[in-house]
Amino acid sequence: MRRNELANTVKEELADSTAFQMRKTFIYFCRQGVYHFTRQFFIDNFFESFLNLHRDKVPHVRIEFSKALIEVKPFLEHCGNDLSIRLVEAMISLRDDADNDVADATENTDYELLKIHKTAVAKFNIQEKELLVRQKLLQAREDKEIEERKKKQEEEEENKYDFGSFLLENRKTGLKNKTRINIKSRGVGAVGSNPSGGGKAGRQLAHQNNINSSDKTPTKRKTNMTKR
Repeated sequence: MRRNELANTVKEELADSTAFQMRKTFIYFCRQGVYHFTRQFFIDNFFESFLNLHRDKVPHVRIEFSKALIEVKPFLEHCGNDLSIRLVEAMISLRDDADNDVADATENTDYELLKIHKTAVAKFNIQEKELLVRQKLLQAREDKEIEERKKKQEEEEENKYDFGSFLLENRKTGLKNKTRINIKSRGVGAVGSNPSGGGKAGRQLAHQNNINSSDKTPTKRKTNMTKR
């Protein structure tokens, strides 16, 4: 599906980037994504890449990860004990981080989670129901688009075949007509009504007419001289 392809592109360009700024951007993307993705979609496409960044070598990335847990942890609260345990382990690791800024950011995250935990989880539960309905509608529309695209491709292939057949038939008809025209042209040259036209018979007839005309002219002059 297109959504999964886009998710893979986001991970390749951001989460797996060699630039730490891009990795920070991926964390921010996940932090905002919890308000737009279903839990299952987030888990399938982004969770592992997100979790791996808590061990990033750059402190700024680990700090950004710690801040993102304020949204991500309540979002994934009811998605199985395994996910919750892995997130808690990540928080414990960051709380004991060698970098003081990372440790302080994690302490603040833990405090914020205690304040908003119940309300945040309830909010995400309501959101999940709405997103699931929207996802079904999007999936239905995507399936319809795929079906229409497939049908259009089949029609184009069929039209391409019909057009090829049409050109082939026209070519055959053109060759037949050309042959008939050539045959008629040859016939006119051989037996045409114009004596001066082409063909051996026509030339012979014209020559004979010239001889006859030459013979008649002196005879008339001879007769006139006799009468005188």
